[in-house]
Formats: sequence, structure tokens, C-alpha cells
Amino acid sequence: MQSWQSKYTYPVAFLVIALATLVLYAGVVFPRDPDLIYPWSSDTWGHLIKAVYLREQIAQGVWYPDLFPEWYSGQQMLRYFPPMTYYALVALNEFTDNIYMAGNYLIFLTALLGGVSVLLWAPRIGLGWATIGGIFFVIFPDNLRVAFAEGNMPRIISIALLPAAFYFLVNLLENNGRKRDFAGLVIMIGLIVLSHAMMAGIFLLGFGMYAVSYWLVGRGPLRSAALGAAALTIGLFVSAWWMFPSLTGGITELDNAAASEAIAQFPINVAFNPGLRATNHEVFYVGISVVIATLISWPVWSRLDPWVKSMVPVTIIMSLIGSTLIVEIWRALPAHQLFWPLRFMSFASLLLILNSLIVASKLFQVSVSPQYRWMRFVAVAIPLLMLGDFQPSTALIRTREIPNDVASVSRELKDLDGWRVATADLSRLGSSASMLFTTEGEREQIFGWAFQGSITAALLARVNQSMDQGHLGYTVSRLERLGTDDVVHLPQPDIDPALRPSLEEAGFDIVHSTGRLTLFHKDGAPRAVEIPLKVFGIGTGANNVALLFPEVTIGTSSNIQHYDLEFLEQFDVLVLSRFTFNSRKQAEEIVTTLAEQGKTIVVDLTSAPLDTLSREPKFLGVYGEPVLQISQARTIIDGVLSPLLPFTDEFGTWRSVTPQGADEVLIPFEYIAAQGTALSRNVYGDGQVMFVGLNLMFHAAITDDPLAIRILETVLGIEAKQGSGDRSIPLQNYVANEDGWRFDITLPDEQWVLLPMGMHAGTSVEADGEEVEIVGVESLTLAKLPGGTSSVHIKSDQTAIYTIGRMTTLIGVLAAVYYMTSGVRSAWIARIRDRRKTVDSRSLDTSTKNEIES
Repeated sequence: MQSWQSKYTYPVAFLVIALATLVLYAGVVFPRDPDLIYPWSSDTWGHLIKAVYLREQIAQGVWYPDLFPEWYSGQQMLRYFPPMTYYALVALNEFTDNIYMAGNYLIFLTALLGGVSVLLWAPRIGLGWATIGGIFFVIFPDNLRVAFAEGNMPRIISIALLPAAFYFLVNLLENNGRKRDFAGLVIMIGLIVLSHAMMAGIFLLGFGMYAVSYWLVGRGPLRSAALGAAALTIGLFVSAWWMFPSLTGGITELDNAAASEAIAQFPINVAFNPGLRATNHEVFYVGISVVIATLISWPVWSRLDPWVKSMVPVTIIMSLIGSTLIVEIWRALPAHQLFWPLRFMSFASLLLILNSLIVASKLFQVSVSPQYRWMRFVAVAIPLLMLGDFQPSTALIRTREIPNDVASVSRELKDLDGWRVATADLSRLGSSASMLFTTEGEREQIFGWAFQGSITAALLARVNQSMDQGHLGYTVSRLERLGTDDVVHLPQPDIDPALRPSLEEAGFDIVHSTGRLTLFHKDGAPRAVEIPLKVFGIGTGANNVALLFPEVTIGTSSNIQHYDLEFLEQFDVLVLSRFTFNSRKQAEEIVTTLAEQGKTIVVDLTSAPLDTLSREPKFLGVYGEPVLQISQARTIIDGVLSPLLPFTDEFGTWRSVTPQGADEVLIPFEYIAAQGTALSRNVYGDGQVMFVGLNLMFHAAITDDPLAIRILETVLGIEAKQGSGDRSIPLQNYVANEDGWRFDITLPDEQWVLLPMGMHAGTSVEADGEEVEIVGVESLTLAKLPGGTSSVHIKSDQTAIYTIGRMTTLIGVLAAVYYMTSGVRSAWIARIRDRRKTVDSRSLDTSTKNEIES
């Protein structure tokens, strides 16, 4: 390990990196045109609006607001999004008095922080190489893409903290648990968690793999690896006050399969192809230069330190996870949808930069020998090649003018009477619309950009799905349930062109067109909704029915035992699809009780809970035998062969079940040499339980098969593709702020009312100060309100997980203090022992003297 240089060399190195960063970012932090200060990325605006809201709340004396009511039917902003980014933006806004410039300065400062922190590695790789590494970290293509193309501000903070965090980990392992490195790593992990939880998880995985690799490849002591793991764990514990509550909601509410399919990974021929940036600077690019540097490391492999060799397997694994080479393996892992593979390259990138420069430095050292003098040219060529490789990506460092079409719509919204706005663009507009429609248009948001951070994420994903698949009755009905008075439409190939006439039929008029955008509007005000209590769905599969039958209302919970029997008794039909329960016996008792009252319960056995012994779907004694229809299912209805439409190639073979053991087969289908069952039933009293096979609900939603839809119409007793039959109820004296929503509502009698506000864990509703019964419906709040005029308050109380998080943080802090004070404690204990020995010795001398005298 090299010694520290003179007291002047490090300030000079700092200035070199700072000046290089300032030159690169000059146009961003010192714009020549005051109109060119706006981000062109997809995400930045959405982060800036949260800082605007936080600043407003701080000005009112609320330093940690719970609810952001204007965003996506109410979002617990600082529960899903880590807080550090927004407090940093608020602080910078105090200096700039402009939130957009505050965002620009944050991007600049995080780039500077990340680059300068590479200087920590100077004792290991040399000050000159560390300086070069700091500059390369600032201009690394993926770091620039994240900052300017994605605009993921929480993520750029976590990336900026990575070099220091990894430095403390390596030092901790090499120095066998040195306390300052332990403390540094704990602090860095805590800060990374509070900047970006997913990146913290990815970095922790990388750090853990490195600790194991150091033990196995670097031949390090097991104790060092254990201390590294302990520091990582304590770092998590220290941030648990925020992390534990954040583990529910947001992306975890999305369908796992849908989230999995949406995960991005990079093809090797794209990530290492520098030529693609000639036409698209935003393309994901790692760098061919770092690969070349790694490949030519073989001449100096024996000269590499153990900590450097330990990086190699970690770099390979992290790069493979980010690529498409092992995509199927990755998707087979549990909870994989919570860690986006492409983001693993942020960790791998740092290792690639360090490894490349270490190889160059070792080649330079070897070139001292006359026979290896040619290696000096290779050593110099590596950083030059990296500079030439990275430099084209600096074209991403820029800002833009405000998007005129979005600004024009925002001004129009401000002059219209309305409550909430939705953006029908499949998130193509980015987050500029989400910010300007609220800050300038004075509208609450329904959805647009980045709805995975909302408690209503699953509902919003289905609304987007319905626009794509042409279930526009569902689209319009859910927009109206959410309180939408304005729809901003950006035509997209994936959006059904019939959306425009569907909106017009629902009473929306085109009031403004500008550039790409069309504004649909109808006058409105804050309102609740009276929904028809006819068909209720439980389970994620029931959403397929709702796409075809908007009148069907879906419960938020998939567990049938989460609903009181009295509540379920209001409905004529209950649909169970991909549902769950705690006790099979109690769930079956609920269903049979409802059936005996004359209700119809429709059970989709596809993906129903499995029987313990047979490992097949089973409910009320009826099994779901697995079947595989290669192309097309042919049902038999009234003795007539009636084939269903085949699935498209996208879904491949037809995997489903056939109900077996029911009392009566209503619709069979041909299957090999026998007959399967598409629909059967058991009769209980005046009601019935219908068992659906062939994955018919999903099939009907995907194929829009008229025959499958007619079967479901008969079973449900309602018509497909009709309006939901909702009725609006005005909310008077409406006020929304961080402690929830307050309003007055007038009802003729006590009834269930859908309040279009997100139902979070801990949500409660009070009417005239008395708490009322509530049920989660499609992530919104269904409340049983009294007749007459009531003053209602919807609020969200902290649940037990907050207390658990705080207690875990306390444990983490105490554990860190315990480790850091181990030397002090040892010295203190030693002094006490010495004193005791002295006292004992004196007592012994006195006793001996007394014995002699006696």
C-alpha cells in the first residue's frame, strides 16, 4: 500500500477533479439562457415536485409530512421514496430560489462527490491513478445516463456514495475490523438506504459477495468477512426506522409477473458497442475500453493484491445479472422483480473502473524492466482509450427549455373547473406533465409517470393495460371512479384509438389541442362514488373479469377471510380467482354460508390454493386437474361443439385446469379421448358455487372471445362492456393536506360509499368524530357512512411496523456503539481489575502484618 503524499498533492488532485467536473457541468449550473434550465429526463420533474411539496410543508412547520394528497389519490411520499434526496433539494432551493436550478446543482454535486471520493483509493492505487479514476467516474456513460436520461435523483446520490462505501468495506476486510472503517461502512450503508432502497439492496448483495470472495479468492481471514457482514447488517439496522415501513406498498403491490416482464436488461452487443451512441446518446453503454483493460490483465495477474483479485468474480457476476445472458435464471429467483438487473451495473461499473486503472498501474510498474518497456505504452493507452470511450456520453450533460405543449395544457387546466387529471400516455411524456399539471394547472394527479410509487399502483397498471388491450369501458369507469375531470391524451401505438370516442361518450369534450397533446375535459369537483353492490371479486385473477365487466368491484385484499360475512352478504355474486385464505375450513364455511343464502359464488380453480396432499388446486372438495390444450379448446354447449378462440403466440400453449368432483357438469370440453370440464357447479340451499376451468377468465380478457364472454355473462348475471353504473356524490368544504382529507358529505341513509382516496396501511375514516367501518376496494377506500350530513376525516395512522423500525434502529445504534467502544471498555475493565488487585494486595499485606503482630 502506497504512503500518503505531501500535504499539497491531495488538494491539487481534488481541484483537478473539481475543475474537470465544473467544466463539464458549466452549462447546467451556469446556464447562459435562463429559459434553458429544465431537465429533459423522464424522472427528474417527478422528484422535483416532491421537493416543492416538502418545502411547502416545512414552511408550515411540518418537517416530515406523511401524506402527499395531490399525488396519485394520496401517496405516503416519504414512505416509498427515501427522504434524503428531497431534503437535499429543499436545502439547495434555499440558495437558488429555483427548484429546477436546485435539481441541476444536486446532479453536479453528486457527480463531484462521487468523483472526489475515488481519491480515498489513492493509498491503494496511487494518487495519480485515483485522480484519473475520479474523472472517469464523473463521465462514466451509465452514471451520466442515470443522471440526465433517466433523471433518477435518488439513485445518483446512492451512486455517489458507492466509492466511499466500497473503500470502507475493503479497508475493513484488509485491516481485520479497524474501527474507523467499520463506522464509515455503517454510516455509508445507512445513507445509501435513505437515498435509494433498491440500490442499497443491490450494493449490499455486491458487498456481501465481495466479502465472501475476499475470504475464498483473497485468502482473507473468516473473521474479517464476518465483521464485514456485521457492519452491513448494522448499517441496515440503523436505517430501519425508514426502511421497514417502506417494505410494503409501491412496486410490491404490482403483479409479480407483470413487474418481472417489465424489468430491463442489456444485450451484450448493445452495452459494449460504442458505435450505437452516434445515433442515440441515451443507449445503455458500459464501455468497450474497460473490457479490453480487463482482458489484458493476465500479464500482471500474479502482481495483483488479494483485494483486487477478489473483485474479479464479483464484477463478472454483477455484470451477468445486468445482462440478458442469464435472464431466465434471474426471473426464477424469489423477489427478483424488486431488484432491477440493469441497476447492478452501477456496482459493476465502479469495479470495472478500478480494475482497469489498477491493471494500467501494474503494467506501468512492470515496464521498468527493459524487456517489458513496451508495456508502458499499453499502460498509458488504457486511460486514453477509456477517455475516448467515455467522452461521447458527455453529450448527455445538458438541459432544455420547458416543454411548451405540457406547459400550454397546464395553463388551460388552471382556467377550467375540475378536480383531478389523468395522463393517457403510457408514461411516454415523462414526469414533466405530472409536475406542471399540479404546480401550474392546480390539479390533483390520478396517474401518469412512475405510478409504481403509489398505493394505487396495481389499479393504475390495470387502467394502462385496459387502454392497451381495448377494454375502454373499464378505462373510462375507473377514471371516473378516481375523480377524473381532465384527460390529457398523447396518441401511442399501444393505446386503442377508440379511446377518444369512448371519452366523448362519457361526457368529456376536447377543449384544447397543442402539438402532440389533446385535453379532454368535463366540469367537476371533489366527489365520492356510490358503486353498485352486485358483483364483488376477491383475488388478483378477478381483475380479468373487471376488465370485461366494469360493474365488478375488486377487493384490495386477495384473502377472503379479510372481509366480514356481513359485508359480503350485500352482493349477489362473489368471484374468487387467485384468492387466498388463512384456513381452508373457514374459507369454505364463508362460501357455503353465502351460497345457502341464495348467492352465486364463482370459483376460478386456476391458481387456486393447492391441496396439501395432492398439490393440486382444490376448494369445497372440487379439484383442478391440470390440462394442456396445445392450440384450441372446444367446448360442448347444449350438445353443440363450440370452439373457443386460441391464444396468440405471445402466450404459447394453453395451460389451465379442469374442475373434477363437482355435482353437476354444465359445460364440458373435448380433451384427448375424454371430456374435461369448463364449467360445473355445486348447489347449496338456494344458491350455487360455480367452478370455472380452462383459465376462462384470463382467456376472455386476452382474446375478447365472444363465446367465452357469453359464458361469463351467464355466470355473473350482468352484461359485458357496459358502464359501471356508478353515481357521484359531491364533497363539500373539501380540504386535502398532509394529515389526510376533510370534507362534508350528505347521504339519504347509511350506506357504503367509495371515497377515491388511497387506502394505506393504517388508514381510518371518521364521520363526525366517530370511526366508521372501511374496506379496501381496488386500493381505494370504501366507507360505511351515516345518513344525513357528516363531517368526514380520512387519515393514515402509523402502524406497528413504524415502532418495530425505530426499535431496530436503536438496536443498530447500540450495536455500533458497543463495537466502537470495545477498546475503551477493555481498558476500563482492565483498570478496574488492576484496582481490585491493588486493593486485594493491600488487604493481604494488612492481614499478614496483623497475624505477625498477634
